Amino acid sequence: MSAGYEDEQKKLRATVAELTAYIDTAKQKSADVTAFIKAVQK
Repeated sequence: MSAGYEDEQKKLRATVAELTAYIDTAKQKSADVTAFIKAVQK
């Protein structure tokens, strides 16, 4: 039981790290698009 729990926790930590990286990338792309739109509107 404990081994299963620890294994699940490892998978969840890996998933959290992966999703955090994905969110950071999405935020950067959003900022890039916003900067592009501001530049085009000038």
